[in-house]
Amino acid sequence: MSESHLSGGNQSLPSEELQSAVPHVSGAPDRIVLCVGDIPVNTPFSDLQEVTWCASSQNNADIEYVRADLAAPAAPFIILEGLGTRLLAPREIARDADGHLFHPDLPVCDEGTRYDLFLAAFGLEASFVSMESDCKDQALLDRYFDDGDPDCSAWVPSTPDGEGWVLLEIYPTEDGPYALFVRRKAEEKRVRRRRACPAPVEDAICTAGLHDVREWVIEHRPAMTLRREPVDRYMRVLALLDTAIAKGEPL
Repeated sequence: MSESHLSGGNQSLPSEELQSAVPHVSGAPDRIVLCVGDIPVNTPFSDLQEVTWCASSQNNADIEYVRADLAAPAAPFIILEGLGTRLLAPREIARDADGHLFHPDLPVCDEGTRYDLFLAAFGLEASFVSMESDCKDQALLDRYFDDGDPDCSAWVPSTPDGEGWVLLEIYPTEDGPYALFVRRKAEEKRVRRRRACPAPVEDAICTAGLHDVREWVIEHRPAMTLRREPVDRYMRVLALLDTAIAKGEPL
């Protein structure tokens, strides 16, 4: 591996330039060692005449370095379990100097993410209120939109109609500040529908011959057993058949 050299002094690139330079090099090692040579203890770095970057340590005084992109703290692990409950939990409404409000538990999503759909997955209903359409203070609107004053702290967003709304965030957009309200989504009532069942056996007997009724019984008995339909319907058919047999009626 080739070695690069620095001559004396503490020369470094700004962090922005360093991070932008990383993608331009392929195969860069995760760690490198600043070889300072065989020097006395507590030697000032400014007294060094020449140092060398190496892939491995050469002396006990050498200093190991880690690439900046690897040394950066990892993104916090986001726990989504119980998110709806945490977002609705009571908390102090503390807006910043510009009047914005952010909830620490609301994950930051990509720009194209629909927060209403995201929150719906956790059983929450979302409502967005625009300062431009909601605020009645024309002087505040003029300062914000015409004069470029970013302070919207004087705006108190109107709560949407209905009960249970909680102010979650107040955030800036290209169209001015917006307030995000959430509440627990009402459970949808499920309508239980009855399954289609065979016509009453008495109607079948009135409109068809006993032979057809017998065939109907043979055909529907397994279905009655599987669906656990009332047994008395099946028994009534058998009783009618027995009566017909006793009277000598042809089947």
